[in-house]
Amino acid sequence: MSQEARDEARRRAEILMAYADGAEIQGQRIYPVTGWYAQPEPEWDWDNVYYRIKPEPREFLIYKRVNFTGDFVAHAADDLPTDTMKGSIIRVREILP
Repeated sequence: MSQEARDEARRRAEILMAYADGAEIQGQRIYPVTGWYAQPEPEWDWDNVYYRIKPEPREFLIYKRVNFTGDFVAHAADDLPTDTMKGSIIRVREILP
């Protein structure tokens, strides 16, 4: 068995175990490609559907300011500029289907 086949088996096992533990599973048709959709009772059609554990929404901060030329500038909050210009911090929460 190739390393690629073993990695795919691990990925599938992780998804199956997460489902058994109550995690939400999403599917995406391989052809024609679709967006991710809920799979409350997956059929486990691994040849035609790509499955994943529904990711948790990300939450992060953005620092918003206007620079000396009047242009809007945004920085990730962990990469704040060192200048003294005033700005505001925006909390962003990702919305997932």
